[in-house]
Formats: sequence, structure tokens, C-alpha cells
Amino acid sequence: AEKDAPITSTFHPARLDDEPVYTTLSYAWGDNSTPEYIFVNGTAFSVTPNQASALLHLRPTEGFLTMWIDAICIEQANEAEKSHQIRLMGSIYENATRIIAWPGPPTDDSDYAM
Repeated sequence: AEKDAPITSTFHPARLDDEPVYTTLSYAWGDNSTPEYIFVNGTAFSVTPNQASALLHLRPTEGFLTMWIDAICIEQANEAEKSHQIRLMGSIYENATRIIAWPGPPTDDSDYAM
């Protein structure tokens, strides 16, 4: 993908029992007063600047990356779904092929410490 191209994704429901291959993203939600937008199934979707930064840095130059990201994969306005999904988060992270911890974009030369 082009470096400055919009982030696009496709939502695919999956069951843990089917043993899907995916990466989870652990990140600080951060300030959402100035949201950024990605496209999920062709529709604009609001994300925090930290989520957008992570997705820009992590997206592959070719192909795709299957990810589970709580704020995107859990319908935040649906309390019943949110409660159910939160109970599954231990299993979601435990069964992930890879877990990425995203502290945020580098600031004050923090990338040297990493």
C-alpha cells in the first residue's frame, strides 16, 4: 500500500473454535478528541490517532494482515456485545498467532530506547 493511502480493511467475523490465524493489537487508546478515519467494509470508521498511527506503521506493503483490535472488532455502543467480548478477551489474546504492543509513535527520541 502507498504510505499515505487511506487505511482500508474488511471485517470478517470469526469463531475462536475455528482457530483463526490473526494478530492482536494492544495499545493505549489515547485522546479521541481529534479522531482519524479508516475505512471498514468501505465505510468511514472513527479511530483514535494512536490506533491510526499503529495501523499506518504496521500495514504490510503487500498482501494483508488479519488483526483483532478491540475498539474496531467490538461494537462499542452495544453493551451486551461489549460485555460478552470482554469476557472473551483472555482467550482472544491467548489464541492469537502474534500480539503487538504499540506504545505510540516515537516522541522525544523514544525510538532510541526501543
